[in-house]
Amino acid sequence: MPADVFASPEYVIYARASTRRRWRQRLRKQASRLESFVSDNRGHVIGSFRDVGQAEDETLSGRMTAIEQAYQENAILLVTSIDRFSRDPQFVEDWLRVIHLQTVSHPQASNSDLARLARQELFRQVDWEEEQEQRRILDGRPPSNLPNDDGLMRRRIRARTRARKVSIVIKHLRRNGVSTLQAIADELNRIGVKTPTGRGEWKPNTVSREERTNRLHPTTTRFPKEIWNWFLPEIFDTEEHAADWLDSVLSRNDQ
Repeated sequence: MPADVFASPEYVIYARASTRRRWRQRLRKQASRLESFVSDNRGHVIGSFRDVGQAEDETLSGRMTAIEQAYQENAILLVTSIDRFSRDPQFVEDWLRVIHLQTVSHPQASNSDLARLARQELFRQVDWEEEQEQRRILDGRPPSNLPNDDGLMRRRIRARTRARKVSIVIKHLRRNGVSTLQAIADELNRIGVKTPTGRGEWKPNTVSREERTNRLHPTTTRFPKEIWNWFLPEIFDTEEHAADWLDSVLSRNDQ
């Protein structure tokens, strides 16, 4: 339901700082923006909550308490921008079914707009992470937890990017009923996804090793966040078109 159905809207405000670096200052600044927004809209604050932590964490205590109060009081949960609430589109959309969520940066956004904004924030974060890794190389510093060897670092970054994208495809296949290792290997070969070595074809043991490696080393698949399910279906008519696009991306990253 839109926020303007309230004659004198009640707000639960929520602020979040991602790290402890100057977190008090950042939270105060966010709270000030939120309170000014409420005042400008002639509403009043019935609850105020804050967290310090990453947006991906679904157990942030302040956020969950804010959601609970907004639900119980039928109030508007107000954040400065969608990424202050969460970058996970599934998390956002699940709560949009039961609470009123509004952002200062996009006050007139509909529920579908907010879910789309969450997807955009997710991709911005992925791009930012990869840009930071590249900057570390250009500055002569090793990327996080990688050896100080320029050629090796570049290969490891490309391998990490490839592994993340392949894991998205495999998870998508499993969610859509392609469950055996042989069937997954056949589908990866069909759409032309390269193997980890770039040579040969996918086989059941190759798929098993890929999944096992990603589970043991979660940093190689950071921010998968259901990108396939939440993004590709909106910009491609068929899965075949989406597969062609993914193959082109993997090919560029392997060059």
